[in-house]
Amino acid sequence: MIRVLIVDDHVLVRRGLSALCREMADFSVAGMGANGADVQVALGCTRVDLVILDLSIPGVACRELIGDIRTVNARVPILVFGMFDDPLVVKRVLLAGASGVVSKACDMDTLVLAMRKVAAGARFIDSSISEKLLFNGVLSCSSFAWESLTPRERQVMELLVQGKKVTAIAVELSISDKTVSTHKLRLMRKLNVRNDAELVRYSVDHGLIG
Repeated sequence: MIRVLIVDDHVLVRRGLSALCREMADFSVAGMGANGADVQVALGCTRVDLVILDLSIPGVACRELIGDIRTVNARVPILVFGMFDDPLVVKRVLLAGASGVVSKACDMDTLVLAMRKVAAGARFIDSSISEKLLFNGVLSCSSFAWESLTPRERQVMELLVQGKKVTAIAVELSISDKTVSTHKLRLMRKLNVRNDAELVRYSVDHGLIG
């Protein structure tokens, strides 16, 4: 059973998404919230397998809220649901750590597909959004490569960019040196970089670090 946390400041949207989850045998509602505080409480007291997050939560930028979620639970998939009028907003949300983005104007089948893919650990970008991004030149092929990284690969990348060695990363993430090396090899292949220096350069060029 996939336990979903629904975060939207509109009651009707929360109820609609909740009803959709109830219609699917493999989904259940772990909680619902209208703001960042609700998210923190829910993540702290119940198991959550998927967060459906409204793009426009009053009082906090979506990317900041994604960062807050990642602080509490670094692995939970986050599907951002909203009206993406500005392609740059999509890029910022994805770089902040969202697992997928889907338009509130999408049909039901697209939303369900997005939920299932993101909950399974895959990435998802609504086709209407991806077309807008490409036509506006916001996302390059290398940007899509970044989006293809798994949450664990992103963790390893962030620590590598900070200058940490494989052994230190293994200790911090409580995994083996071999596992870290495997993640490093895979992420470098996906990003088409050959060494740590190129990895840092990639991070700077894509606004992942200052």
